[in-house]
Amino acid sequence: GVSCLDWIDDDLPLQYTFFTAASSPDTNSTEKPEGGSESYTPASFSSSHGLPLGPGVWLRWAKVSDSVGAQVETEAVRFVVIPRPHDTVGSEADQVDSAMTDIESLGQADQAISLSSSIAFSFAG
Repeated sequence: GVSCLDWIDDDLPLQYTFFTAASSPDTNSTEKPEGGSESYTPASFSSSHGLPLGPGVWLRWAKVSDSVGAQVETEAVRFVVIPRPHDTVGSEADQVDSAMTDIESLGQADQAISLSSSIAFSFAG
């Protein structure tokens, strides 16, 4: 998450708006996008905001506003989210599916049925 801690202003209360935008993985830039491609939260009195980010490169920043309308945006912070490795069950299922296709393409339907039955039995047990 992103937090705006220790912000001080004479014109309380402060409100916070949090922004998120996709960034290019080809650069280490924290330059904010132009043209409204970012998403943002409605202004609130909460000084922190958590958001689950999917795989990719993301920029997060905040706008802090006081009660008379003065506002400032923070610097953007760059987050790199690495995709989770494929689960092994899905990978094994893909390998079995590939083997079944190979067996069937060789015209060996009896072996494919036998293999299919033994796989079903191993998952049931």
